[in-house]
Amino acid sequence: MNKDVIVSLRRTLLAVLLAGGLTTAASAQCDTSFTLVNQSGVTVQEFYFGSSAQQSWGQDQLGQNVLPNGQSMNFRARAAGRNDFRVIWANGERADLMSVDICSTSQIIATPTGISARPPYRPLRRGSKVAGQGLGRLIGQAMARCGAGGYASETNPRR
Repeated sequence: MNKDVIVSLRRTLLAVLLAGGLTTAASAQCDTSFTLVNQSGVTVQEFYFGSSAQQSWGQDQLGQNVLPNGQSMNFRARAAGRNDFRVIWANGERADLMSVDICSTSQIIATPTGISARPPYRPLRRGSKVAGQGLGRLIGQAMARCGAGGYASETNPRR
């Protein structure tokens, strides 16, 4: 083989190995904790979650407990990456939420229409663009985007 080809192959291999190491490091820093929040109006009877790669739901994570409306409970996923969630309410209805990146989710919320994932709250840091602006200015900008009423609707869509 040509010396230039060998050097190129070595560089490519090194880049692949480094990228794999960075991915592993990012996964190690992932916070897999989340909170199940029940805002559904009905008691959550069972709650299942696990890696999207799994074939079965496994055990009910509430165990002998239930989660009444208006309450929340903390959990930790076993592994970073994509996870699936299932809620079964006391009335027998159920909802599934599939392929959620647990590293970018802090809450799983049970609502009257199903379940959803909410990203973690990230407070603004001093010196950020938004932190330096006054609250009145931010509200004014938001209202301008949505129209004078301050909200989006079918007759007043966001622009």
